[in-house]
Amino acid sequence: MVQMINRVAKVLKKSRLLFPRKRESSLSQQQDPRFRGGSKRVALRSMFLICLACLPVSPALAENYAAKYDVYAGGIHALQARFDYQAGPKEYAVSIASETYGILSKIVPWHATLNTKGQVLKGKKLPISHKADTTTRKKHEINTYSYDKNGALVSFNQVVNGKDETLTDLDPAIYKDTMDVLTAIFSLIDQVGVGKGCEAEPLVFDSERSYRLIFKNGKKEILVPNKYSSFSGEAIGCAFEVKPEGGKWHKKPRGWMKIQNQAKKSGQMPIIYFANLSKTEKPVYAPVRTVIKTDLGTFIAHLTSFEEKPVK
Repeated sequence: MVQMINRVAKVLKKSRLLFPRKRESSLSQQQDPRFRGGSKRVALRSMFLICLACLPVSPALAENYAAKYDVYAGGIHALQARFDYQAGPKEYAVSIASETYGILSKIVPWHATLNTKGQVLKGKKLPISHKADTTTRKKHEINTYSYDKNGALVSFNQVVNGKDETLTDLDPAIYKDTMDVLTAIFSLIDQVGVGKGCEAEPLVFDSERSYRLIFKNGKKEILVPNKYSSFSGEAIGCAFEVKPEGGKWHKKPRGWMKIQNQAKKSGQMPIIYFANLSKTEKPVYAPVRTVIKTDLGTFIAHLTSFEEKPVK
């Protein structure tokens, strides 16, 4: 996502000051023979995943939903996204597709899909597989992750423009006890949906580094109607923050970390709003809006449609 933001920012401001594109390689210390991990370049980053990972949750044993979102950057319609979610008593599956919109799709063509499949053991969500597939004008990158029966990462592969660029020398401590970001957000929404609030700090591994997604507050607010969103009404706002953990991070904040610092400076941390979208007695919670203030302008993801589909 950082690469997408870099491109959008360049178009909107004709400058690289906010989101420089040059990246450093990952830090590696020792080799784990089970694991093919790390990457020199990462296509999807936290902002895309947080803004668009919109995973509905309810206590039903079988669920099947779809939702669409529009993302605005500094007042410009920059992205459109769709997710599909299915869950049973012992498993779940989530897919998300997003791409640049309108004139930006011609200037900065970008498309990404994320897919996660997992199992539910004793009420806990554990990933089985995760895949991130990103396409730009000059680059096609596919990252795949596999997990064992206990949810531990056992393999990672990266292919860029048809060439295997997987590294084999990441320190196992970087990805120990981590999960994919969709499972992390799914678990949070599950928690919000049963009335346990926003307090959570899941540890996520993303290609070459790990970070904590720190959620807190859980303040109820009334979101007023507007022409961009299909939702208005009571929602729970959860502030969130990315805290670097393992791997090599830039000493000077860049990409998402720079955006996050700008949000802190504005006095408002990035915030994601959840609401019950069910029209029946069965609650179904999903994100309805995400707001991130930056020096470039405010990034807002609006829910535009929510559809319950027949359970297969």
